[in-house]
Amino acid sequence: MPIYFGAGAGLGIGGGVAIEARGVVGLTYIFDRTSVPLDIYVQVVPALWFGGGGVSGLQVYGNLGSRYYF
Repeated sequence: MPIYFGAGAGLGIGGGVAIEARGVVGLTYIFDRTSVPLDIYVQVVPALWFGGGGVSGLQVYGNLGSRYYF
């Protein structure tokens, strides 16, 4: 079960401009691709939003999903 890490950014426009800095931590279960070309993942994404007055807020996203390989 591979663990993965990543980083990213975002931009929010609506009532002002905000910039997001985020990290991703996830865990994947990969089935045998010869019989089931599918994996399942769960990840947590903490994000810091910065607006005009400094740190605007912290949000934590959670995702659960799967990928099908062609």
